[in-house]
Amino acid sequence: MNLRLILIFTTLVACVSFGLRAQNTVVVTPDQVPQVVREAFARDFPGMTAVKWEQHGTGRMAKAYGGKPAEAAARAEAAGKLKPRYVAVFDIASTEVAPATPTNKRGQARKPRQVKTRSRARYTEAGELVFQQVHHPGPVVPPTVSSATLAANPGYRLDWATELKNVKKNQHIFVLRCSKASPKEVRKFFVNPDGSAVTEANVPDDAKEIEDKD
Repeated sequence: MNLRLILIFTTLVACVSFGLRAQNTVVVTPDQVPQVVREAFARDFPGMTAVKWEQHGTGRMAKAYGGKPAEAAARAEAAGKLKPRYVAVFDIASTEVAPATPTNKRGQARKPRQVKTRSRARYTEAGELVFQQVHHPGPVVPPTVSSATLAANPGYRLDWATELKNVKKNQHIFVLRCSKASPKEVRKFFVNPDGSAVTEANVPDDAKEIEDKD
């Protein structure tokens, strides 16, 4: 296979892969979300307003049935497993954070900045809350969650933490994204709400798939 054919094949694979991901997540308007889901969100998170609603497809469910995507989807649908999920994206809080250094290189005072704690709540089409994810910027991560990890890994700073709550499986853990400048290195640590480490065998798949970015 020559270089041109390899490039064409790689491009096609990338396009198909992107297309499948695009089909699996669609931004929808509130009126496209079942009323029972909207009512459940209002009940579960009183006073919160969704800044965005998403409808998630069932790529992972279909994948579990093996085979080609279309065949897998057909088997999943026949088994009654091919059902959409609705995700509410909302901001829990906005916190003013002081700058790490009071002045810039010119000696000018730095202004405080606002950081948002954003959450994602996943519902079934029947309005059952099954999963919640909360993104905590580094400055607002509770010390009880991160202090033990930072103490055990000198030289690292905490960039952010993602809190994961699997309601159906009764799992609650944090993913800490830490980095250091010299030598440049990034690591992710999995901890319980009390800061104790989560063993590799007990790390949920949802935690392993957290993207390495803000």
